[in-house]
Amino acid sequence: MSARYTKRTVTPKMAADILSTIPDLYRNLRMSHVRNLVEQMENGEWDPGTAQFIKLTRDGRLVDGRHRLTAAQIYGKPILMEFALGISDKTQGKQDVCAPKSEADSLKLWGYSNCSIMASMMKWIKKYELHVMTPTTTQWDRLRRRLTERELKNIIDDYSQVQEAVTMGQSYHVYGMIGPSIMAFNWWGASQTNAEKATEFSVEVATGVHSYVGSPAAALRKTATAQINARVKLKPGITCHMVAKAYGMFLSGKKSKQIKIGPDEIFPLYDADR
Repeated sequence: MSARYTKRTVTPKMAADILSTIPDLYRNLRMSHVRNLVEQMENGEWDPGTAQFIKLTRDGRLVDGRHRLTAAQIYGKPILMEFALGISDKTQGKQDVCAPKSEADSLKLWGYSNCSIMASMMKWIKKYELHVMTPTTTQWDRLRRRLTERELKNIIDDYSQVQEAVTMGQSYHVYGMIGPSIMAFNWWGASQTNAEKATEFSVEVATGVHSYVGSPAAALRKTATAQINARVKLKPGITCHMVAKAYGMFLSGKKSKQIKIGPDEIFPLYDADR
């Protein structure tokens, strides 16, 4: 049976009733988008003909339109909207195309946890794959677009350690200095050749307990702390490069008092002979 299209006047109560059918995996509400829709309604600029259909399945569950219905509920007055009724359950996971899904939204819909960390880490992986990392002061910031769902799925399919890396990053990041996505990315790269050393390094960075005097893990933590104390905000790309460089030194048993990155220094390859 094909979908049936109709216009309906949506009251605040009707919007609330439909919103109550949202499944648990529905992504987080983007309030900036909701406020924009409410403003359109209050200013008389809302045109149901230019918006996507509010999509309901055959049993009345909402699969597309959460932001618009939330806006209608906040607006507090009846407002006209267009509906597509009897949508197939196969459309589940393609919700709210009016508000573009972030990488974390897609991952959440696929059933993953810690999606913000995972999405950020996967963006680091994509930059690494594209060699968008030198010189560090400029190149790391070039990939600002969202990753497509195909790119996300390719990373998950190609690398079995992705979910484990997220867990490691969440467990062994340094609050306020080195974020979980950066530590997750470093563990991901390092674990491709030596997962045991990757974990050992992560633990040393996070705990401050070091295996030998002059450990690069200690130097990394000291450098990051000094930057914070000096109120210097490092670019994420520089921080990521510092972590990777410190790990390379740690893996080869080198000693260091500070981790420095030159303006044209090339990001180290995790699978290269260090």
